[in-house]
Amino acid sequence: MNPIKRPPILFFIIIIFSFCLNCFAQEPGKLPDDPRVRAGNLPDGLSYIVIKNRAKKGYATFCMAQKTGFSLEENGERGMSKMLESLLLMGTRNFTDSTIIKYLNSLGVQNNDIIFDTQPDKITYLIKDVPVAGKNTIDSTLLIIYNWLSSINIDEEDVVREMPYLKNKIADEWSYADKRMDYKLIKELYPKSPYALCQTPDDAVNFKTFNSKELRNFYYKWYRPDFQAIIIVGDVDLDMAETQIKSIFATIPKPMKKQNRDYYTPKSSEGIRVCVLKDKEYNKTSVSVDFLIDPMPSKYRNTNLPYIKEYMEESISKLFADRLREGIKVKNLPISDIKIFSGEFLNMNKQHTYSISFETVPEAVYSSLSFLSSEISRLVSEGFTWQEFSAAKEIYLRKLEDLYNSRANLSNDVYLDRALSNFFDGYSLASIEMKFEMMKSVLLHLGQIELNDYAASLLGAKDNIIITCRMPQYREIQQLSEDRILTAYKDILTTSKVTSMLKADVITWPKFEPGSERATIVTETEDPLTGSKVYFLSNGATVIYKKIYNAKDTLSFRAVGKGGFSVLDGINKEKGEFINGIINIGGLGEISQPNVERLYSYYNLDVKAKITLNTQELTGYSENLQAEKLFHAIYLNFTQRRADEGAFNAYKKEKIFDKLYLSLSPKDVFRDSVNFYNNSNSSYVRNLELEEIRNIQYYPLLMSCRSLFSNAADFTFTFVGNANDNAIRDLAVKYIGSIPGNINRKENWRILPYYSAKGNIDKRFLFNMEIPRTYGNITYTLGVDYTIENKVLTNLLGMYLRYTLGVSQYKKAASFLRIASSLDYYPEKIAKFEVNFISNNENEKLIEESISGALDKLADNGITKEEFIGLLKITGEEHLQESKRTYYWLRSINERYITGQDFINNYIDVLNGVTKEQLCEFAKKILDQGNKVTVIMEGTTKDVGTENLFKNNKFIKDFFSL
Repeated sequence: MNPIKRPPILFFIIIIFSFCLNCFAQEPGKLPDDPRVRAGNLPDGLSYIVIKNRAKKGYATFCMAQKTGFSLEENGERGMSKMLESLLLMGTRNFTDSTIIKYLNSLGVQNNDIIFDTQPDKITYLIKDVPVAGKNTIDSTLLIIYNWLSSINIDEEDVVREMPYLKNKIADEWSYADKRMDYKLIKELYPKSPYALCQTPDDAVNFKTFNSKELRNFYYKWYRPDFQAIIIVGDVDLDMAETQIKSIFATIPKPMKKQNRDYYTPKSSEGIRVCVLKDKEYNKTSVSVDFLIDPMPSKYRNTNLPYIKEYMEESISKLFADRLREGIKVKNLPISDIKIFSGEFLNMNKQHTYSISFETVPEAVYSSLSFLSSEISRLVSEGFTWQEFSAAKEIYLRKLEDLYNSRANLSNDVYLDRALSNFFDGYSLASIEMKFEMMKSVLLHLGQIELNDYAASLLGAKDNIIITCRMPQYREIQQLSEDRILTAYKDILTTSKVTSMLKADVITWPKFEPGSERATIVTETEDPLTGSKVYFLSNGATVIYKKIYNAKDTLSFRAVGKGGFSVLDGINKEKGEFINGIINIGGLGEISQPNVERLYSYYNLDVKAKITLNTQELTGYSENLQAEKLFHAIYLNFTQRRADEGAFNAYKKEKIFDKLYLSLSPKDVFRDSVNFYNNSNSSYVRNLELEEIRNIQYYPLLMSCRSLFSNAADFTFTFVGNANDNAIRDLAVKYIGSIPGNINRKENWRILPYYSAKGNIDKRFLFNMEIPRTYGNITYTLGVDYTIENKVLTNLLGMYLRYTLGVSQYKKAASFLRIASSLDYYPEKIAKFEVNFISNNENEKLIEESISGALDKLADNGITKEEFIGLLKITGEEHLQESKRTYYWLRSINERYITGQDFINNYIDVLNGVTKEQLCEFAKKILDQGNKVTVIMEGTTKDVGTENLFKNNKFIKDFFSL
């Protein structure tokens, strides 16, 4: 192997410049903006970008972006960027107190669509899905942005009041093991950088406060128009929006003096650095190899070079990941979750990476790195084959074509990302049409040699490589040596000849070999309730096709049969999760699962199996052009599910490791606690013992899975898309009709005793944490009939709780707050309302009281007529938006054929017919029935071995051996 001496980005530019001069006789030039874009700068330095996108008619997203962030905070300024974020909704020059949130809510903007994000070098404040058809809506929303830019109220009493929430937010951020280990890595690699100095985990417990004057000085120093941009994306008139921006924001004065905005640039390092990072709450072993590269030089960012780089890196990542997955199977290595990507390294503006990461077990770290280095050596010395290169190019072109064909339906988020990339990093605002035509032309000439040369420059580098191993800090775990890690990786790289390399096999789609009989259509009807075509086949299968025109050129499907875990013996919840982990690992026919994934990727389709409590399911999708392969893949999943004991054994090793260190992670411990206490059948939700996992045998589980998918008559196959009706019918007869089926042996589910716990249950326990947090789950249940009326009431009450608890005071009290509502039919008919939150110990009571208070208020008829009408409107709009999506029809049609209930038709009529009194009575029933389970896990830095035995005179050590 010949080592690459030039930096990868320089090598890439040399390759592409040479290519452009040879093929087009010109250097890459600056690209013009999309004609649907209006961009410019005001005299005060403020940038603006307006992009017209009519995909969601009548709505637009508004954004304020800043080239600032918490990396600018010096001693005494830590937390100021996030404090300013907290003050955004507290009051400004034109909006006193909390009138901003009230105004946006009055427009129909949900609280979850008001998003603030403060990163080390970037800040974005978003207001998504603003209805812009109304008079003065754009002006008023821009006025909010104007106030955020230059007129936040920074009063001492507000700063004092918000300080506890700021401390809570900082503590939340450092409570995650991943975040703490990222900091350790930055501290080890760049100890004097602003990224290591501006914030530390110590801030979570020893935060130094500041006053309003200090905060005001920071605000006026960095929050200035020459570092800021206004972005509007959506259904707006470009001329009018530009005029409104100029009218509103021209009044912001130009800064009196220039303020430099410099970014930290790390120095290059020689050779390979190894870092082993440990944390008490990290419960897995992950390895990453980062090839550090310079960002694209700014003068080339507005050319087609970034598009070509994107194509090359996506192709290299895809092809190399395929090789690794196949090699892992051949060598029987316990490696999972492979990720290969390029981007910023540790969120640093001036340091990029090409990163390869995976999860494994401690004893396999050395062998895994040795395997990875051998595959890198093979790639650098031999490159990708012509077949691999051709496949990658075809996949990219199809993806590009999909983007081009769907450009009128792309979400505002896609265009917003382009605008942010332009403002922050100077990348092009060229149209999708230009990118499509340009890259089609480029890829006609860009060849295998250029791709392999760039792959060699990326992965063949000798310097600026960081190998990081993250693992639990646990005395019984195998300790890893940095020297041995380095040796394991370098040994192959330094040998003159690479041995034991895997061949890049030629993978082709299998031939269709149907059974001896093929079913015919017994009846063909049209379902008047859904407008779907329904085919009943002679093998007992039911095939349904619903055409929706906004599905573009895609076809999605879901096949559901009754039975699931309820018909299998010896199944509990964790064993069921184990089965779902292995159900797809074997592959199909003679093709291993890694190669099945390669074929799926090449043809842009996917099929996956899973088993639930009472059903077995296949789900997937394809382009219309690949519909026949999708149907063939469905047939293979039913008839040729392949065994792979080596893959099973590797998976089992990972599960054993997970079991050993599961109790290190507060999140995982709490999840299992909630499952345990919310279920009345403790034997079903108990955790498997380690020896039970070791004794699990593969073939009995595989045979159980095969049996669940052995009878086509058990299944309803639902397809949703925009394909030809006759083509779907013919494919259904050919492929689904070839699956064996026996209508006289149709499976049904049994009742699995997985019932929700009843009564008022309050369980609290302590858990040792690095940064103490309080995890909470409050679940209300109500036994009700499974009807559309109760479905509507459940949705309304869920929306009421989300809006009531989404106000700023509760969002600040909890770093995480999620409210979910559902109406379930199995194993019991029940309405469920679940509130999950993460907070500090002081705010736990506030959140608990707010939940019960919201229900008490509603049960006492405390909602106004205007509030109720607004609730109906929001719930109706959410349903209408859902009904335009493919997954809505897949779920609803399958639900109808499985349960016999129609939740599709008349939903809006039923919703509009619900009275305020009915909703209040529904809430009263929940409180009167008294089914409430509260699970609280309180974080502490103390030893909890004995403290968990009793708390407030309650014996609470029911579940964990702590």
